[in-house]
Amino acid sequence: MVAGALALLEVNPDQGADVVRRAIVGLPFAMKVYNPDGTYPEGPGYWNYGTSFNVMLISMLESVFGTDFELSRSPGFLKAGDFMLNTIGPTRQGFNFSDCGSGTGFSPAMTWFAARTGRPELLWFESELLDRKLASIRETKGRDQGGREFPLVLVWARAGLKPKEPAALNWLGQGQNPLGVLRSSWTDPNAVFVAVKAGTPSASHAHMDIGSFVLDADGVRWSLDLGSQGYNELEQRGVNLWDSRQGSQRWSIFRYHNRGHSTLLVDDAEQSVKGRAPISHFSADPKNASAVLDLSTIYAGQLAGATRRFALQPDHRVLIEDQLVGGTNSARVRWGMVTSARLKTDGANRAWLEKNGKRLRLEVLSPASVTIESWPADKPPRDYDARNPGVSIVGFTVPIQAAEKLCLKVLLLPGSEAEKKN
Repeated sequence: MVAGALALLEVNPDQGADVVRRAIVGLPFAMKVYNPDGTYPEGPGYWNYGTSFNVMLISMLESVFGTDFELSRSPGFLKAGDFMLNTIGPTRQGFNFSDCGSGTGFSPAMTWFAARTGRPELLWFESELLDRKLASIRETKGRDQGGREFPLVLVWARAGLKPKEPAALNWLGQGQNPLGVLRSSWTDPNAVFVAVKAGTPSASHAHMDIGSFVLDADGVRWSLDLGSQGYNELEQRGVNLWDSRQGSQRWSIFRYHNRGHSTLLVDDAEQSVKGRAPISHFSADPKNASAVLDLSTIYAGQLAGATRRFALQPDHRVLIEDQLVGGTNSARVRWGMVTSARLKTDGANRAWLEKNGKRLRLEVLSPASVTIESWPADKPPRDYDARNPGVSIVGFTVPIQAAEKLCLKVLLLPGSEAEKKN
């Protein structure tokens, strides 16, 4: 609308100015989602959609008026590039929480953020992704046109700004859906990458994925997020997809319920839509990198308390520790990890995950008396659920008594590191 108004400004200045004025007044309400760290609550796919149009508007205003009326100074907005940078793992897959896919592609908007902030590290992945896109355009002889936003790179990129390795390995993004990201290296293709999600199922496009995580190691994505299911596909089946109230049909979809995510499941029940989990502690120190999520309100009525701690050690061990307090009734808790790897048990509380010739050690350190299992996810229970070929949930279930304090502690170790220790 602003583009059209600016194009017709000379012939219809009054109406054009009114459209522009309303956009300038209204947009800051939407841009509050970036506050305080640039984290986008709908996930990286929707970041690219919404943020690209936001940048287009700012760019148009500056082109015509010589100012963006301080829109780019909205709290957290100029940090939005950090969100996209940090949610890409060494496998070049993104942390696709909420209604997003795991694929990554070149984003012209990232070149705008790099140029505007003078931060070449924001181009760390973009140069490679641009080369990949240009190769696709050449190979398809132009059938792949790069997308409607692609030509804007010629407007937004700053000549001579070359990619630079980011200085910080670990990143915390607060906001409506806080994220914690831990990684062992930016340059090693076999690096360990753990991205964890707090937040709330009540956010736009949200899933019941609070406490979930993705894990890359040795060039393999071991813990994955299934992402969304096609909206039209579900709507054509009569599914009421956009009712996000507790107990609604939306939450019966396997990929949206917490049973389809790498998090805790208590008596097969839904997470609380009204719950909100903060990241209560974060350490960016590479020698002691960790993130603690307070999940207590997410499991309200099921548990009296729940925290989940992720730690990445310098030797590439990933430790996940859940401190739980039983509710008013006894319950069963499932610790689960969504994976496309094959499970090979090695005793009751030890197992290997195997994929693409690589291995990941999974060991339950606490409690000792558990049995690691695998539950198929390739054929979810309802006829409107999408198939998930080759995918399963690996983990274990334990009882928790009323008011009982229970610690679940799981070790995940890349096979390359486990073999060094042996």
